[in-house]
Amino acid sequence: MNYIPPQLNIKKKALIYIRVSSEEQVQNYSLGTQEEICRREAKFKGYEVVEVFREEGRSAKTILGRPELLRLLGYCRRTRRKLEQLLSTD
Repeated sequence: MNYIPPQLNIKKKALIYIRVSSEEQVQNYSLGTQEEICRREAKFKGYEVVEVFREEGRSAKTILGRPELLRLLGYCRRTRRKLEQLLSTD
């Protein structure tokens, strides 16, 4: 059996950000479909999805109206250089 050093066996990390802008869209399959698309893309590219940020029914003209986007940005600030990819269908 071949030994693989731990640093060479580490998967690249990715986040997923998905959103819909109306409550009507939340009720259908839109968020699930978006997440599925992003997860397939992450798997294809060899990324490990570490967190999914779901913005449900938020239509905002500024970033302040999107709490999950603000949470995502905070996550990125706290975990600098530990993330390689952000996936979104937006």
